[in-house]
Amino acid sequence: YNGSGQLIYRGAVMGYSQPIPSIRLKAQRRGLQDYEYFWLLAERTGNKAASDAIVNAIIYKNPFGKAAMLDTEIWRNNPDEWERARIAAGERIAATASSR
Repeated sequence: YNGSGQLIYRGAVMGYSQPIPSIRLKAQRRGLQDYEYFWLLAERTGNKAASDAIVNAIIYKNPFGKAAMLDTEIWRNNPDEWERARIAAGERIAATASSR
């Protein structure tokens, strides 16, 4: 049973009074936050290449087209690499904030 692809579970089943988010929902939220972070870096620097360079460090295959379908090995799976990418983006965003 995989939760039938649900994003939110009824909390009452597990003894909670509020809905419970699924891992699927948490992963989706994290992906949206990452997108927003790298978009913000590109906007603040006025240069998409700054965010692309960081993102390309955690992608090692072309994530587009038929070749990428059902391929789970496009992105780096090491959480430390992702965290380093987020920190690098955050530092660059912070540097632009201090120059404003």
